[in-house]
Amino acid sequence: EKLVEVVPLAGVSEVLLFESEFSPKKQNINLERLEKILIRSCEQSHTVFKPSLKFISKKQWQGAVDEYKPIVLEGKTQLKSKIESESPSRNIAVIVGPEGGWSKTEVQDFKKHQLSFYSMGQTVFPAWVAGCLYLHVENYKNY
Repeated sequence: EKLVEVVPLAGVSEVLLFESEFSPKKQNINLERLEKILIRSCEQSHTVFKPSLKFISKKQWQGAVDEYKPIVLEGKTQLKSKIESESPSRNIAVIVGPEGGWSKTEVQDFKKHQLSFYSMGQTVFPAWVAGCLYLHVENYKNY
């Protein structure tokens, strides 16, 4: 719920949710409730366009990774990505994992898809903070 409250403030246009290996099991996620929270957040932040919110399967995830080439936020992987920008309005895709981190299999899969990794240091942020903080820092660099 906290994630959908902050995405309008971060300038996010789309949120794709999928189950990773360390996702909490048997978690009941109420998409209708999340949509209501998102609408309220957009209204409060005076955001004109509501970000889309979708649950995707593992098969759909593979296609999204190939299409968006997201940067993987990963505290344990010591690879740092240097992200070049042609303009401040570039599109950035970020993949944020569960607070337990990514499994070894998932990290190998990300590497197989040639995704860049970015470590935010030793602090372990809640997943809902990590993505928004990263986007804020990246957008700030352009001004």
